[in-house]
Amino acid sequence: MNRLILTFVIASLVAGVSPLRAQQPPPEIQKLSENIDVRVINVDVVVTDKKGNSIRGMTKDDFELFE
Repeated sequence: MNRLILTFVIASLVAGVSPLRAQQPPPEIQKLSENIDVRVINVDVVVTDKKGNSIRGMTKDDFELFE
């Protein structure tokens, strides 16, 4: 009989605590964010000699780009 009463008391306490937990708002989660602006500019280059003939085989290392 004592065990039955103890079980009832424990069940009543657990049932009484559960609604209180459900009413509490969840803790706020801090949101982290970062904005990055990226600008891409494509530069098409054609290299010609004095007569206007295209010079081929040049790579990006053959050029310097200044802003």
